[in-house]
Amino acid sequence: MDPLKTASVASESPDSGIDLPKDIYHKESVALKNDLLRKEKDWKNRSQKVLAREAELKKESQANSTYLSEMNRIKNQLIEIQKEKAQLNSELNDMHIGYLKKLISLLQRQRGDARFSSFSDKIDRQIDDLRKQKKSLEQKL
Repeated sequence: MDPLKTASVASESPDSGIDLPKDIYHKESVALKNDLLRKEKDWKNRSQKVLAREAELKKESQANSTYLSEMNRIKNQLIEIQKEKAQLNSELNDMHIGYLKKLISLLQRQRGDARFSSFSDKIDRQIDDLRKQKKSLEQKL
């Protein structure tokens, strides 16, 4: 499920029957999603660089398999790359957890908005779903 779709429940006020312009909740959810996408893009670039270094080292390892000192150097660098990859995965998980926390907060504010009182059950279900997603990500840490 794409959490962005759950961040803003309604674009019209049930009480007034008047379509609201893109409400503040929707605008904020779009801004949060765009921020996450920007961070993911940066993460992907860094991740690709680490993977490229790893591939280079593996090729170098095959080419220098007879030189023990080179093999030890490469082995140590590969260990460091594995640590970097683990750190990158942790960062990605943290990014998604932070995003979900912000969406939950946004939905809680929306739930308290009188214009959306008739959607409170739907908003509560969305909050519960996001909390489950967040808990699942937290368990991966």
